[in-house]
Formats: sequence, C-alpha cells, structure tokens
Amino acid sequence: MLVPQPVESVEYMRKAPENDDRDLLPEYDFSKGIQGRYAGRFADVAPDWIRSAAVYDAQWWTGQALATAQLLEATIVAYLALVHRLDTKRAGALASRILEAPEAKKFAAFWRHLRTSSHAGVEFESRLKEVLNERNWVVHKSFHDFALESVDDTKRLIERLRHIFTESATLNSELHALLLERCAAAGMARTEAERRAGEVVREWAAA
Repeated sequence: MLVPQPVESVEYMRKAPENDDRDLLPEYDFSKGIQGRYAGRFADVAPDWIRSAAVYDAQWWTGQALATAQLLEATIVAYLALVHRLDTKRAGALASRILEAPEAKKFAAFWRHLRTSSHAGVEFESRLKEVLNERNWVVHKSFHDFALESVDDTKRLIERLRHIFTESATLNSELHALLLERCAAAGMARTEAERRAGEVVREWAAA
C-alpha cells in the first residue's frame, strides 16, 4: 500500500542542495590537493574480479578453439580416407602428422592435391596451414599466456582464440564441402559420402 508522503518531506527534496559542510570538519583541508595526482599510478591495475573474469573468458575460448580444431582434424581424416582412399588407421596417423607439422616438405603432395582440388587454391591452403599452426599453439603453448596479469594482454589472447575458433569452423565447413565435391566427382552420392565420412570419423575417434 502506498503511504502519502508528508508535504514537508516533498518540499525538502525539491530544494536544490546548498553548500552543506556539516560533515566536513575544520581539520580536513583539501585546498592544496591536486586532482588526478595519483591516477596514473593505478591506471593499469584492474580489480581482481575483472582479471579473474578475463582469465575465465580466455579459458572458455580455449575450449571452444580446441573443439573446433578437433572437428577440423576429423574432417581431414575423412578427406584422406575417402579422397585419397586410405584406411581409417592410416588416414588418422597421416592427419596427425600433418597437423603437427603442416609446413613439412614431406606433405607437399597432400597440399598440392588439396590446392588443385579447391576453388580457393593457394589461399585455402595458406589459411588451413595458418589455423593448424595456431591449433598447435593452443595445444602446446597457450597455457603459459594465462600468467599475464594485464587485462589488455588477456583481451588480446581472447581475440586470438576467437579467431582460431571462427577460422577453424569456417575451414571445416569448406573442407567438408570439398570432400563431398570430390566424392561426387568419383561417382559417390552425397548421402553415401556423408554416411561413409561419419563412419570413418567414428572409427577414428574410437581408436
């Protein structure tokens, strides 16, 4: 229930505040104070909860980046198995070696075949190599960057992880489409290609 407010209280609240120094004791002298004198000293220091939240975000994006990188790896395994006609075990082993050293010369034949098969050509190859190198950073080195105390540094780390996540997902879709295209060129129906790719991935994941 609303209780009517006394007229005196309403009128009091409507008055503009006057210089009320009742709480300012005589010994408080700020006449020689310099505004912002110590502000720079604390400019780069964020509260603990902000740093903790930033680190949590970075850890979350690390998980997302790793998940999409694993999906991309699975598609590479399926591509090797169906397009290069390798059994699942050999396809998985080769995919693992390519992921760990995408620039190695011994995989030149794979990249050449992928480059000639893709509409994007050299650009697709370059993007895929870059994201595989970034995937290796996430797997092997990203943990060390969580020691950063600067919120700005952590934000840059998050942006890097978000880029890996986005680019991995995009490349995975493009490679999957290329896989279906190559299977269709070999006379395999789309549904059959999807089914066999799923079987390869499940067999590889269970190994």
